[in-house]
Amino acid sequence: MALILIGALALRGPLLVKLFQFQGKTVPAIDGMMTLSNQNVSSLSNKVIIFWASWCGPCKVELARINEYLAQGKLSPDQILTISIDSNKDELLKAIKDSNYSFPVVWDGDGSVSESFKVEVTPTIFVTNDQEQVLWATSGLSPFLYWRIKYYLN
Repeated sequence: MALILIGALALRGPLLVKLFQFQGKTVPAIDGMMTLSNQNVSSLSNKVIIFWASWCGPCKVELARINEYLAQGKLSPDQILTISIDSNKDELLKAIKDSNYSFPVVWDGDGSVSESFKVEVTPTIFVTNDQEQVLWATSGLSPFLYWRIKYYLN
């Protein structure tokens, strides 16, 4: 068990340090970003920003939980912004339809948004405050995601 823990830290450690260093910093400016439903993303304040891909297993788990929280009224759609790094828009649209996602999705087909956020893996999750500063960031599965969101956004 100890070897598994050491191995996991060795693999994820450098990324977690990078994400920790992002905390307290203002998120990159995103001008003209539109969701797939043609809604203008005017602000990244007080948001859970999730970078994901349709082929990513852990992303499916996290997004299913977010979708469930929305259905239960625990979160509102204006608190969530998901950004897909899929290179194929048709595959992305199929994944959204098949999973019945009810949150806003931005398609980052050219990778420019994920690059500006220095996203290296999916899912990568940022929670921001009203000044668009990162309060918390993580990658991979987050067992305490809902409690972190509630803590930081309420």
